[in-house]
Amino acid sequence: MSILDAFLLFDDGNEHTTTSVGTKVIDFGSARNMGVGNPIAVFVQNDVALADASSNSTMTITLEGGSTVSGETIQSPVTVQTLGTFAASSPAGTKFEAYLNSSVNYRYLGIKYTVANGDLTSGSATFTAGLKGQIEQFKAYPSGYTVA
Repeated sequence: MSILDAFLLFDDGNEHTTTSVGTKVIDFGSARNMGVGNPIAVFVQNDVALADASSNSTMTITLEGGSTVSGETIQSPVTVQTLGTFAASSPAGTKFEAYLNSSVNYRYLGIKYTVANGDLTSGSATFTAGLKGQIEQFKAYPSGYTVA
């Protein structure tokens, strides 16, 4: 299990029903030892089941980088990595994880949510996204037996 650091979150339960960026940008230029010899994982998880009027919306999540920011927005962002695409019927807890591409060399990183067929229902597209030390490798399986 990874420990989440509030300073390494792009979003913490924030709603995105239209194409938008995360609420925070992470600054790699600050004096800190990010990862020190270990790969860094990036993740995004929907906290609430996605819903829309016609069940055809999708939400593509990309990691973006840049060298300057204005507030919490990267100026002239470059897409660094695509994490995945949520379907409108994605249940709560659906997660995409990947190791940060080793060629990423931007001072600032942020996350972008791109909606297609954008009729996501308000309150249904809530996400938590950020960086962490490792990808979760634990997978729960049904017990395979019944208790009498």
